[in-house]
Amino acid sequence: MYNANVSCAILQSFVKNTCAKDLEDLCKHKNIQLGIELDALTKTLLARSAATPLGTGRSATSVKSGASGSRPPSGASSSRPIMPTMHAGPIDDDTAEIVAKKAGTERQLEVVAAASKLAKGELHFQKNVLLNSDAASYFY
Repeated sequence: MYNANVSCAILQSFVKNTCAKDLEDLCKHKNIQLGIELDALTKTLLARSAATPLGTGRSATSVKSGASGSRPPSGASSSRPIMPTMHAGPIDDDTAEIVAKKAGTERQLEVVAAASKLAKGELHFQKNVLLNSDAASYFY
């Protein structure tokens, strides 16, 4: 439908306003989605950090005896360096992957926030142009 009584500036302003509103709505939905993902990643990280053992298997008394310079009572076999448990590598890899996903999600949230801010600014600008165009059309 084409209305010859509507100026090109008003039509252009309407289209831009509609696009800016659609972009703002898209940013709101994406912000909610990324917020949910970020919360899930944070909870997963907290659960993993709570489940990860803090020590490497040595008790506090064996650490103290090693620090004093005395030889362990069981001989040479226990004077070897303590190796981490078998699960330490994959857990660290999983944790690193989660941290990387969390950082990526945070960056996406920053981009969405910037896009939303621009869309809101464009929407506000277009509303002012539309109002000014309407006011000007009454005088001409």
